[in-house]
Amino acid sequence: MARIELLDVLLEDDLSEHPVVTLRVVLTTGTLLLMAEIIEVDRVAIARNLHVTVLAGDLRRNMLGPGVVRGLVTRLMEMHGYDAFVVEGGFREAGEGRGRRPRPLRFARKLPADR
Repeated sequence: MARIELLDVLLEDDLSEHPVVTLRVVLTTGTLLLMAEIIEVDRVAIARNLHVTVLAGDLRRNMLGPGVVRGLVTRLMEMHGYDAFVVEGGFREAGEGRGRRPRPLRFARKLPADR
């Protein structure tokens, strides 16, 4: 299987209405649409009720992996100056665990060590 890499992150203004933000995420193997309510607390962003839809390409369950997710979140933290990003998924609508909410995932920016 080819390595999946993040190519671009685009804000979909016409699909976004406060507090819901919609992003188009372009990967080497396809395109995703992400929708979530974004809450900012100090320099921490919280993406609540995250919903992911595959728009194009060959993306199946469990293909993204932690590296791609971390790359996406790191890019968002750098773009908007956040120190941390918390992802809270919405209730699962299909597949295993239907009706359950996944546990929150917290990502922190790696700061350079003091010298």
